[in-house]
Amino acid sequence: MSKASDKDKKNFLLGHFLYMSAENSNGGILEEYLASILEPRNWIWCSGESYTAVDFCYIKDKDNVKLLQIKNKYNTENSSSSKIRTGTKIIKWYRLGKPKASNKFEPIPNWDELIELINANDELRQLLNEKSYQNFIERNSILTLKNK
Repeated sequence: MSKASDKDKKNFLLGHFLYMSAENSNGGILEEYLASILEPRNWIWCSGESYTAVDFCYIKDKDNVKLLQIKNKYNTENSSSSKIRTGTKIIKWYRLGKPKASNKFEPIPNWDELIELINANDELRQLLNEKSYQNFIERNSILTLKNK
């Protein structure tokens, strides 16, 4: 077995850091999209550290509170965020589920689970899907480029 050169190791680490940075950016974009949909419907985007490990909350009254942690993909959770949820009412939702064995490179959108978790009405169901999310990314990417 051959050992990787120092250059290969450096390139691997650089690639890993770039990938993780892109993944974190995508998580922020997903939260921004959800905020644009959920905030007008009385959900609060808990950006930053408003609540530890909570990205969105819905508080109707003391007996009707929902705490939601958002993940972009089924495998993007670290052990600290899963430990924080232990013993709490925080529920986790991830946008992309594990790919089927027949196409291991195409994760499965998981929007139906979010719709159930938040008890979305028909209007909200129409907005929470992969196509709408992709349109949001495209629209905002174009706006960003035009404003430069």
